[in-house]
Amino acid sequence: MSEPRYLIWSNEHRAWWRDNRCGYTTRLAEAGFYTREDALAICTDAHGGWRLNEPPPEIMVLGVDAHEVLATALFKKAGAVGQLFRKIVGGMQ
Repeated sequence: MSEPRYLIWSNEHRAWWRDNRCGYTTRLAEAGFYTREDALAICTDAHGGWRLNEPPPEIMVLGVDAHEVLATALFKKAGAVGQLFRKIVGGMQ
């Protein structure tokens, strides 16, 4: 079984970390995957770590979970678009 891979969300940049710590992207498909150890190191070292009463600067997210949430959101959106299309087409008859 392969080791779980993590994505890192930057609250500061409002974007995902790219591979090899090379910048940021708002596109999930372009986000880099990190080992648990690397993700923990990045998130705990960012801006000195979490500060009291502030959001964490970086958040690690299990990669498969992020992609599942996106797929579910897209499926729901597609369903809503389909309902709207049926309503429009149904109203044209």
